[in-house]
Amino acid sequence: WLHLGVLGPRRVLMNDDGTTLPPPYKLVDNEYSWLDLTDLVFIDPVSTGYSRAQDAKSAGEQFHGYRQDIECIDEFSRRCTSDNKRWASPKYIIGESYGTTRAAGLSEHLQEKYGMYLNGVILVSAVLNFQTIRFAEGNDLPFALFLPTYTATAHYHDMLSADRNGQP
Repeated sequence: WLHLGVLGPRRVLMNDDGTTLPPPYKLVDNEYSWLDLTDLVFIDPVSTGYSRAQDAKSAGEQFHGYRQDIECIDEFSRRCTSDNKRWASPKYIIGESYGTTRAAGLSEHLQEKYGMYLNGVILVSAVLNFQTIRFAEGNDLPFALFLPTYTATAHYHDMLSADRNGQP
């Protein structure tokens, strides 16, 4: 969806306020696409999307882990930048959901290891501290963080009783 709505040449037609129209959904040209302004390179790290380790025996485990994942992507980034002679070009990294952790770590790593300074890092649906989303025994943090959203959703759907809705 990220690629379709934000980056792609087409998008789903929506109301002016951003809500979806009823089905059947209609695709329209995406006047906000970045395609005419940038060169985009999409990377599926090992074991994600269609990417698999070349050595089937390892099943990609040498790439699994925070540092290993970043080093795999850093090598690809360096080679892509060098092979295409793009060191002087503006460079941005965009990461979505779990990819935001990778984008944050990779931006620092590229700078420290290669002197590759980025022009920006874009985090979509950021998850930088996994403790904030893990509803596990002994971890009360997500309950406190999700409560305002749950309350706002309940209020929107008129699911709060009058005594909890700020009503007299």
